Amino acid sequence: MKKELLKICSKNMFLAKCLSYVLLVHDKRKKTNNYLDSKKYIEKKGLKKSTIYDVYFSIVYYKISSLEYFLYEFYKLNKNGRKEFIGEYERKEILESFENQDLVYFMKDKYATYEKYKEFYKRDMIMIKDKEDYGLYKSFCEKHKQFIAKPYDSNSGQGVLKISGEYEKNWKDYISKGNYVLEEYIIEDEELLSFHPQSVNTVRYVTFNKNGKVYDGFAFFRIGKGDSVVDNIGAGGISAAIDMETGLIYLPGKDEKCNEYIIHPDTKKPIIGYKIPKWDELSKMAKELSKTMIDYPFISWDFALTSKGWILIEINSRGALNAYQLHGIGLRDKFDFLLEKNK
Repeated sequence: MKKELLKICSKNMFLAKCLSYVLLVHDKRKKTNNYLDSKKYIEKKGLKKSTIYDVYFSIVYYKISSLEYFLYEFYKLNKNGRKEFIGEYERKEILESFENQDLVYFMKDKYATYEKYKEFYKRDMIMIKDKEDYGLYKSFCEKHKQFIAKPYDSNSGQGVLKISGEYEKNWKDYISKGNYVLEEYIIEDEELLSFHPQSVNTVRYVTFNKNGKVYDGFAFFRIGKGDSVVDNIGAGGISAAIDMETGLIYLPGKDEKCNEYIIHPDTKKPIIGYKIPKWDELSKMAKELSKTMIDYPFISWDFALTSKGWILIEINSRGALNAYQLHGIGLRDKFDFLLEKNK
């Protein structure tokens, strides 16, 4: 869908209805994922079949994805309630409008950010570019018998490998193809590890920078689930909203399939009511880091708790909003504040 057409229709309800009908007919005939996934969720929720049209209308008018329609339970909300949420397409428009593209490219570079903030990462990391780096890879394997390999340009935990053996096979099948960041495996604090021992369970802490000051945005605890070695909801994990002042998880966890969890489905550890340890230390670290990029308005920081204290996992310049908004908390007011100039 062309951005220009979406912008026009999102401001005109009549045009939005026309375009959504055209898109629905097209996707229904082509049997696209948009249509099939929406149909699946409608059946799961026991909604009217006609809800499919409202899904497409919301995609056009409110600039959300079909998945967000169900994550945010748009079928329960009126016009005012829906406007509280920042949809995926609007998020991209807002974040792309931020200036200083150099910082965007810097934050996308996993190894460049590591080199600058090594004291906060508190672990070893190397970059494998091609087959010529075999010696570097071999030395890293000898030093670290267990480590994580991340594709340089991956998102949402996709393609992440946990390597603890078969080093030559992993080199041949994956690493030798290049553009992998290898990092020392994190031994997480037992308190957080107990939620899901197969993954490192992290906190995403979002900061807003405005007029030379750092403000708290929002935060959520990310917990792995099943056999996954990562905690992202895009890879099957669970998100749990955190109160910024206290570090308390005050709502049930949720996953990308709209399931709610009062306790973890695998470990049976209570989620709601849990207080993140050393929250004040984490908050202080996030704000100190944000001051180093004070000219960039929106930064998502990922942290893990270890015996060394809180450590930085990675930085995101355009972090998705759905892992927080799926708790029924729209971020419109926070982004309105961020976008207001000199106030």
